[in-house]
Amino acid sequence: MALALFAGPVYVAAAASALLRRKLGFVVTAKGKLRTTESLGTFRLHFWWAAFAAGLLGASFVLDTSFTMLHVWPILTLLTGLGPPLIALLSTITARGEQHDDTAAQAARAGNEERQPPKSRVAANGGLPWPSWPSRGS
Repeated sequence: MALALFAGPVYVAAAASALLRRKLGFVVTAKGKLRTTESLGTFRLHFWWAAFAAGLLGASFVLDTSFTMLHVWPILTLLTGLGPPLIALLSTITARGEQHDDTAAQAARAGNEERQPPKSRVAANGGLPWPSWPSRGS
């Protein structure tokens, strides 16, 4: 359900484009080495969504409305708009921390270990080594 909420700004933008008879594009997400990191521009629809919700929330306070739902829905919409960028930011921070820890650990090991040549995957007789499978009876 959270995924559907977080995708709301994208769906609304696609619906608005369809109503305005603009050509809709289909973008395939790049995988592996072709992948790029998220930037602020990636979440521009979410930021517009959050700004709209913040405007509605501000208007509800300025106009001094006492109806609770006029405060609750803009708050939920604001959280929906800011959720994906915050999740991406936290993911990036944790990934950089793990990458830094891994790099530091490799550097520490490199100074303490003697380097060994890589082991060959080809058997001595020129064929591929046969994996030893456990027998079914054992």
